[in-house]
Parts: sequence; structure tokens; C-alpha cells
Amino acid sequence: MLDAALRLFHPFMPFISEGIYQTLRQTCPNRDLEGVGRLGDSEHLISAAWPVLPEALVNRAAEEQMSLVQNTIRAIRDIRTRYKIAPRQPLAVSVKTHPQQANLLLSREAMIRNLANLERFAAGPDCEKPANAAVAVGADMEIYVHDVIDEQAERERLLKQKEEVSRNIQSVAGKLKNENFITRANPEVVQRERDRLQQLQEQLDMIQSNLNVLADGRSTRGQSAI
Repeated sequence: MLDAALRLFHPFMPFISEGIYQTLRQTCPNRDLEGVGRLGDSEHLISAAWPVLPEALVNRAAEEQMSLVQNTIRAIRDIRTRYKIAPRQPLAVSVKTHPQQANLLLSREAMIRNLANLERFAAGPDCEKPANAAVAVGADMEIYVHDVIDEQAERERLLKQKEEVSRNIQSVAGKLKNENFITRANPEVVQRERDRLQQLQEQLDMIQSNLNVLADGRSTRGQSAI
């Protein structure tokens, strides 16, 4: 395993890893491990083959399970960032999902609570969205971060953001309507402005969608991908 580690370290610490590798070759000529595969010897580390993980050692189920836990923590952190919630402030979170995923998340509850700084965590098919909760939606699950949204403050924030984005759209659209700009500017610059206009329009559509949700008496959903 030291041989494989040295090959990985070599691009970042070439001289030290090369020195250790040469000593390793002298003291332990046969470094292959059963079930791990043969790395093959090389006179110099710089020309040694890159280690490849044998498929037999890959646990796809464990990777998928850990990915679910990581994505759940990431979605909670994204909501914390979006709503400017201090990292030290504990949160309450519930996850609506099918029993299999719920059981997996609950089996990693200590990890999730620690890394996302949660005071309460629940998961299951019967979890319902609380009032004023931000939501991250993904395949087969919804994550509810409780007591995040002040609807009046959120409405004011969205209206202010809508006004700012609308001004930017008018500015970029006016520039693109200017024939002198279109004919004289570098084509890459023109395309960049067109792309920016499209992004601004998509942003405006999202803001309006969130305002519509608030107008319907429901809390805005977070846009975190899971």
C-alpha cells in the first residue's frame, strides 16, 4: 500500500517520494498484495504505472449510501448559506422520503447532526412540511429546514431582487439593441452579453415563481439540488 501511496504522492512531492520509493525497492522487492492486484515494478517512480483500484474492492452500495448522506448535508448547508443563517445556529430538519432511505439517513443521524449542526433530525414517509420551512427537493426526497423563512421579509427581499434584476435586463437588452455595439464589438463580447441576458431572464423567472408561491400562501422552496 505504501508503494501505491507513493505513486499518488509523487506529482506533489517528487523528490521525497522518489527517495522513499528507492529505499522501498531495496528493502521490499516483492510488494504485491493478494486481492489488490499487481502494481508492477519500475526503476524510477516517475515512470511507474498509476495505481488502479481493483473492481473487487469497490463497494457501489456503500458509495451510493454515503452519497445520499453527503447530498443531504450539502442541501442543508446550501439553505443555511442562502438564508444567511449563522453556522453556529442549530437547526431542526426533517426529511420526507421512502422508508429505505429514511432508515439509512437515521442510521447516520449522528454524522448528519454533527456536520450540519442540527438540534433535531427526523426522516420518514410521514414527515410533512412545517410552516415557514425552506425546502430542498431531490429524487425521492424533500428536505425541510424548519423556521427559516419570514414570509414578509422574504417577499420584500424577492421584490428588491426582482427590481435589481429587471434593471440589469433593461441595461443588457438595450446594449444588444444598439446596432453599433452589435457590429463593432468582438463577437465573443456580444455572445457573452446574450448569455448574460438569458441568465438574468431565468433568474427573474425564478424570482417571480417564488413570489407566486408566497402569494398562494405557501413558503418559498429552496433550490438546492439533491
